Amino acid sequence: PTDFAEKYYSVVYPIQTTQIPRASRSGSAFGYGLWEGNGTIGPCDYEPFYIYSNSLSLDFTLRFFDTCPVYQSLLNSGVLDIESNSYAKMILPSIAANLNEILGTYPNWNITSDEALTMYEACSLQASLSNITDQWCSLFTDDQLLQFEYLDDLSTYYESGYGNFISYAIASPLLAEFVDIMEAKINGSLSEEMAKFRFAHAETILPFVSLLGLFRDSQPLLANSSDQFIQSRSWRDSVSSPFAANTKIILYNCTYSEGGTYFLVKLLHNEKEYVIPGCGELYCPYENFKKIYSWALNLNWNSFCNSSPPVSYTHLRAHETGRN
Repeated sequence: PTDFAEKYYSVVYPIQTTQIPRASRSGSAFGYGLWEGNGTIGPCDYEPFYIYSNSLSLDFTLRFFDTCPVYQSLLNSGVLDIESNSYAKMILPSIAANLNEILGTYPNWNITSDEALTMYEACSLQASLSNITDQWCSLFTDDQLLQFEYLDDLSTYYESGYGNFISYAIASPLLAEFVDIMEAKINGSLSEEMAKFRFAHAETILPFVSLLGLFRDSQPLLANSSDQFIQSRSWRDSVSSPFAANTKIILYNCTYSEGGTYFLVKLLHNEKEYVIPGCGELYCPYENFKKIYSWALNLNWNSFCNSSPPVSYTHLRAHETGRN
């Protein structure tokens, strides 16, 4: 809270959410908690605050996954599901057979792969929402739960991460907005704003942290990846996109001992500090930060998203050589 000691004004602390109700409710809850006791409304002295949203069809910074036609085409093509579907065919039949055995349902009820997956989803909901692990979750072994986890991670890796360049390049407008705000702070044209808060979705967070280079493995996630690689992988939804996942980029205005100013950038994800990939130090010089992500900042998003590249099954694209 001491980071937000300035009196609330909408120009000092703008809050943006998507038009999806759960995102706007998150923004509202955050504002109520942050400025509770600073206002004059109700027994808890709430401070009124302003939240704005862009229309769903024009939300290019927070719902870029919906507003980028080339990504939607790729998503609907089924190309991004190849690895997860292959892995599902590898693991689900044996899990379903095991469920038939322990529940004694066969031959009256032959549990299918789809039904086994539904049972796992029920387990996930019970564990995450109610901390109940001795009902649906008790049907699965630890190894099977780890297999389900990797199945989920394969899906997000291709749909929202490094599995395809398009899947995370679409987040470039969000990074560009961060940089535009930092530029405005540096040149003095945005002196009032102290922090901007955005509330969106996992489909916003995952491409964005991928664009930033976090949780990147040395090789792509595949259905036939080795057990050793699967166990040691960096890409895990449970780490990168849990409930209330958040990413924070901080701009520091620093002064040389002999006079003059310089600017540093720090990256946090889920309240944990990360060295910006390619920078080598926690507090990254601002100009270095811009150079590292120049490929994204220079991307013509409108042309990119309205182009018609052939849908091909590729894990990593040639742009990576230009990024290093």
